[in-house]
Parts: sequence; C-alpha cells; structure tokens
Amino acid sequence: MAPRTPSTRRKKAKTDVIIGRKDGKGNISFPQKKKKSSQQMAEDNKDKHNARKLGGILRQQARERKAALADT
Repeated sequence: MAPRTPSTRRKKAKTDVIIGRKDGKGNISFPQKKKKSSQQMAEDNKDKHNARKLGGILRQQARERKAALADT
C-alpha cells in the first residue's frame, strides 16, 4: 500500500449523492416505504415470537441430551 500522500489520496466528491429513482421523464422520485397494516404487524410479531419460543425449546432439549450423555 502506497503512503497516503495528497496525490494518492482519494478526492472527496463535490456533490452529495442523492438517493432516489429516475422515472422516464428524468425526474428523481423518492419511493416511500409501504406501511404494514396493523393486522400484518401482529401476524409478523406472532411469527417472531413463535420462532424464538421454538429456538428456546430446541436449546433446552439439546441441553438435556448433553446432560444425559454426560451421566453415562
């Protein structure tokens, strides 16, 4: 790696990068994130909860198996 002299240092961009999409007319639009319905949110939360619960059960079973092996 070459030493960081002014000539090798990366030049800063002069303009801020605009995050957006151009439509056919060349206009930049900022797409809004679609809001979830409260029903959808509740469903997602339930799924997350069940996944965590299952993970806990599986970990517990693994712990029990490990303990059983250690006893023998």
